[in-house]
Amino acid sequence: MKLFDEFNRTDSIYQGRTEQGFEFLNRSAAPHFQAIRQGVEVWFTRVSNEKKPDIRGRFRGDDGPHSGVLLELITHGFLNAIGTDVKMEPDLNGLTPDFEATVDGIRVFFECTVVQSSGSNLSADKNEAIIKKSINSIDTGRFRLWIEFRSHGPKSPPTKPLKKCIKSWVDALDPDVEILRIKQGGTLEEQEWQCEGWKIHIKAVPLNTGSTKGKDHRSIGVEFSTGILDTDQRILHALDKKSSKYKISNQPYVLVLSHNLKRANIELSDMWENSVMDALFGHRQYVIPRDCHLSVTPGREEPSFDGFFGSPEKPENRRVSAILFKRELTLTNPSTGDSEDRLPPWVLYHHPWAECPLPRGLFPFAADVDVTKTPHIVDSIYTLKELLGLPDIAIDKYPLKGGMWKALVG
Repeated sequence: MKLFDEFNRTDSIYQGRTEQGFEFLNRSAAPHFQAIRQGVEVWFTRVSNEKKPDIRGRFRGDDGPHSGVLLELITHGFLNAIGTDVKMEPDLNGLTPDFEATVDGIRVFFECTVVQSSGSNLSADKNEAIIKKSINSIDTGRFRLWIEFRSHGPKSPPTKPLKKCIKSWVDALDPDVEILRIKQGGTLEEQEWQCEGWKIHIKAVPLNTGSTKGKDHRSIGVEFSTGILDTDQRILHALDKKSSKYKISNQPYVLVLSHNLKRANIELSDMWENSVMDALFGHRQYVIPRDCHLSVTPGREEPSFDGFFGSPEKPENRRVSAILFKRELTLTNPSTGDSEDRLPPWVLYHHPWAECPLPRGLFPFAADVDVTKTPHIVDSIYTLKELLGLPDIAIDKYPLKGGMWKALVG
């Protein structure tokens, strides 16, 4: 039994906007995705035969279940690399957490969870992707389009009127005239299209030479979607759901967390650092000493301690020893986790008041955050890519900093 189909692949076109992750990965003939498929198949061979049908079924599904089982496969992989006696879905008084393993002599339970968009946001994502795909089919000549979605309607609007509107507008513009006007301090030509609750702001960016119609047939050069998600609340909800499910005591319990929030700006590591810290420790509040003058002594930010971990006086969820967090985990768009990011790909947030605390450095591929011992991140020892012995897929084969595997697992 294998995760991917066996056939002669010839299609190397990149992932379509409405194409699901597994669907794309299964059909792509690109060499770097061939390497990814081979690597994931190796992880799958290490799963027991009785668990394989369930893993395979979810992995081959839509992006929601696909992301969840991908996180489980990664977790199973690193547990077998750093631990012993790894068990999938051990029986715990009739309940089955995802994993149980001995790591550095310590028996630990693990539960994986992926923070997902709500149903309404998933629908908006799909409808937005349909609109973008339609816009990208327009021949805009020597113009790229700057697209900003300022509001989302309840359903996908008719795209033919939108395409006709954009086409006639761009065709009436002279790129040479626009370039000269911008050089003289002018702004980009722009318009706003509204229909059935959708509001799309469009700018025309002139090109010096050539056409937008390359082999990828994309007319959109820059795109934005308004409305950053309440990421910390999504994280908090996912953690609450998992922590209350298992009444584990006298043994460490780790929640492995990732996300599939496509409409959030996942490139901003500051946002993710803030969101996770806010979910765990509470929103930060600005504290000013009573005896200071604002013009002389600055204040400082302190957590409100109303998050998942609670406060020193009233700790919450003490059965959870730590949160092992990986920002966006995907096989088809691994654009985070680069070494230049402020945060490393994997971070372990220790519960300051856990019933069963974990020692530092238990997961050598992850940076430790322990607010009771140090206010800053402690560097990880080595990467998960090194730990799992993954082959190099270098920058010359995949045009992202650090390469495919480094972006995927660190």
